[in-house]
Amino acid sequence: MCIRDSPRFPDRITGGSSSGSAAAVAAGLVDWALGSDTGGSIRIPATFCGVVGLKPTYGSLPMDGVWQVTPSLDTLGILAPDVRAAARAWSQIASTAVELPDTPDRVGDLKVVAPEGWVNNLDSTCSAAWAWSAPDVGLIPFPALDEINRAGLTILMYEAAQLHSDRLDSEPEAFEDGLRAALLRARSLPQARYAAALSARAALQQEAVLRLRETGADALLVPATRITAPKVGEAFDELDVVAYVRPFNVTGQPVICLPAGHDLPCGVQVVGHPGREVDLLRIALALEAGWRA
Repeated sequence: MCIRDSPRFPDRITGGSSSGSAAAVAAGLVDWALGSDTGGSIRIPATFCGVVGLKPTYGSLPMDGVWQVTPSLDTLGILAPDVRAAARAWSQIASTAVELPDTPDRVGDLKVVAPEGWVNNLDSTCSAAWAWSAPDVGLIPFPALDEINRAGLTILMYEAAQLHSDRLDSEPEAFEDGLRAALLRARSLPQARYAAALSARAALQQEAVLRLRETGADALLVPATRITAPKVGEAFDELDVVAYVRPFNVTGQPVICLPAGHDLPCGVQVVGHPGREVDLLRIALALEAGWRA
């Protein structure tokens, strides 16, 4: 469900898909909520509503009963008011015991890094939030942002157009105008281009995981968006919202998005090692506690 206005920032948008879940959490209506993430649809609403969003490792949760968009990217996840609530939710839906320490680890005991060449063109609010949350963070080589986004967008649009082709013909009014036009264009994508994107993704996944592992880093930090939540009705460049979130649907890595803004909503993604959601939650708890302090 999509809700337009953010409960915490009423004149600003909530971030699109899964924004109903994010808004309900931000308004205190629920302890936590489910969302789905194909290209940032948990993490963008989490950022714009000022809550925590967890996109786990691709394939870690079953998608039974979920109306899918792009099967090889779709991931079920969690929106919660804070990291401890996200951990409780993960314990319930993943049937995995999560025991977080009463006293979080010290941020200084963690090795967190950022991808070299990625962080640029942030607006003044997000730039300040990034500098505050990731001071002197080390940089590591990582797949190029444009390359990983290009492969991800091809996979997303090709699979979505194929999956929903019949409905596009039988119920075109069921799709928002812009989405319908994009899916109709995607029907003409050559299968060879899709196959090349799949091949590129496999190499990019391997490189991303290897880069994080070989540096001995606990997690990768990346801004969630380049801009703070736009005002309702305000025009903005979509790439400023999606450029930093889509890559981790491609790599399949688990990501937890934490609020990093004060007066206006910004977020920071904490990217972990595949299959290690519990470790990622512990790292996120330490960062959350350190930032609050």
